[in-house]
Amino acid sequence: MAHWPARTKWKNMDYLQKVAGGRKFPVEVGKNYLRPEWKQELITFSEFLSRIQSNDRSDDITYLAQHPLFDQLRKDICIPDYCSIGGGELRSLNAWFGPPGTVTPLHHDPHHNILA
Repeated sequence: MAHWPARTKWKNMDYLQKVAGGRKFPVEVGKNYLRPEWKQELITFSEFLSRIQSNDRSDDITYLAQHPLFDQLRKDICIPDYCSIGGGELRSLNAWFGPPGTVTPLHHDPHHNILA
């Protein structure tokens, strides 16, 4: 993964704004989805970037979870060959983005994952 363009490009908020800023998608708002104040909202990627840059309240963390990776950002990663071992094919290519402190409670997913 060290060679992925995403490793450098995605650190640049101007780049992210330029390539995906207008995209709308659902975000999760709250410390974790088990708390009663947790909610979902539909916002643009630009609004999301603004929130995570200025997020100073730990109870109001805004994060993107389990959403298909935007086509605009797909070119910045490389899918390892071992993801196709055994004749399987990729069923989904999802993204998780969030500010420091973003966590998920212990859980079990119904499918295999590789987190990069």
